[in-house]
Amino acid sequence: MERFSFRRLNVYREAMLMVKEVGQVVRAIPSDHRDLVWQIRRAARSVLLNIAEGAGEFAPREKARIHRIARRSAWETVAALDLALEERFLRASDLKGVLDRLHAIIGMLTTMGKKAEARVPRPRPRPRPKDRGQ
Repeated sequence: MERFSFRRLNVYREAMLMVKEVGQVVRAIPSDHRDLVWQIRRAARSVLLNIAEGAGEFAPREKARIHRIARRSAWETVAALDLALEERFLRASDLKGVLDRLHAIIGMLTTMGKKAEARVPRPRPRPRPKDRGQ
């Protein structure tokens, strides 16, 4: 039996594959642009790491927040890949697979965040004091 339940999550497995794909794709970026490579890898890894972190959280509000962070990191990964595309280090055909996977991951994280947010306890309205006749 798996001790770390997040490893069974589809979103975690997809994010792991995405990190591997990103690692392959960024090898085409020239070595004098290591800062861009570093940023792309950091953003991709952040998606995976935040998914694991969110799985370990019990409080629904915090869990939803961590899922949103992972989702934002996925968007950041897309933008960083766009930079590499814009600077002509990569071709659109190089990115199709990883962008499709990121799109799916973003959808899963959106759903997970909404479900966690729905479990946040809502404050009950306080009863209004009765009007005391004057």
